[in-house]
Amino acid sequence: MKNNKKGMTLVECIIAMAVFAVATTGFTMAATTCIKAQIKSHTRNRIANAQTTNLEHFSNYSKVIDPTLLNVEEMDENYAISFNFDQVGINVVNKDVYGYTAITDPDDKTYQLSYLSPIEQVTVMPGEWWLTIYNGDSSDHSFKFKALSGFEFFDNEKEPQGDDTDYRIYPANGGIRKLGVRCDPTAVGVDSNVIEVTDMNDPSNPKIYGLSEFILDHNTENNAGYCSLYYDGALEEFIPKAEFEERHPSES
Repeated sequence: MKNNKKGMTLVECIIAMAVFAVATTGFTMAATTCIKAQIKSHTRNRIANAQTTNLEHFSNYSKVIDPTLLNVEEMDENYAISFNFDQVGINVVNKDVYGYTAITDPDDKTYQLSYLSPIEQVTVMPGEWWLTIYNGDSSDHSFKFKALSGFEFFDNEKEPQGDDTDYRIYPANGGIRKLGVRCDPTAVGVDSNVIEVTDMNDPSNPKIYGLSEFILDHNTENNAGYCSLYYDGALEEFIPKAEFEERHPSES
């Protein structure tokens, strides 16, 4: 009996490997597509969850937090919501409706949430300013604010808070506080000094800030508005938000 010990030739091996490669290419492409789809889905869910959290946080604390820190922006358009009570023939219209957009990544607006809400910031009247105090330094700071002659502080319920505040610790790179300050609008002038700020790390060197230095730059009426003061560690003083963003573009 003659045994056939002949194996596969090199050509046969190459053909077999080619067939195997073609067969596995489809599986590899399918696996790659699935992985990419999973990554995209995970990213979408993460962004949506972050935006939802930001919107919920903003809806609860809109009057005492800077919406830009949550990447929440107010839309320019005005809105109104109406509801018709057919049983009594009454149509209720709410014209105090605001549109907001939440963007997780301001540089990538592929995924974003928009919604309508009656939420608004504290309404300011002539002689009132709603301040956002922000620590933009890389170190923690404790600040104490004092309203100067003719001015007083108020909270988000418009209740008076006197002319002096307790000092608070503002964490590095984002410590924030909102505070209202007001006066008799007939006494407002571009030379008026508004607040004295003491850095408790250097209490012997308080800084005084007046209307001409920051408040008038943030409104068109010159007698009311919203403004932001950012502490710049390099300058060792507070500056308007626009100037801070210009000096620190990567941190704004």
